[in-house]
Amino acid sequence: MRSKNMALMRDIKAFAEEYYETNLRWPSLSDAAKHFGITRTTVYRYLVDMDKLGMVEYSDGHISTDRIQKIYGGVSGIPVVGSIPCVSERIIRRTRRQCPSSWRRL
Repeated sequence: MRSKNMALMRDIKAFAEEYYETNLRWPSLSDAAKHFGITRTTVYRYLVDMDKLGMVEYSDGHISTDRIQKIYGGVSGIPVVGSIPCVSERIIRRTRRQCPSSWRRL
């Protein structure tokens, strides 16, 4: 088995994070392959190896990293006391939409 290029692994991770932040969806294998000029199979093999190394979580076509989890929220319920996460400040500035003020603090 050939060893994987660590620099390309870091680039794939960064691409996935930036893609998710911009598009609010995971990049497909085709998106990544086109971006890097490599085959979908190569992207898939890199993602599987990156998952084994703990660089990303890759399952069912979804790429997850710590940064993506922060953007995604990973919130599975609504807190009884405190604030409810809406979206990242960068997304709010970019879209110029804000959560209703009643959602910010309970």
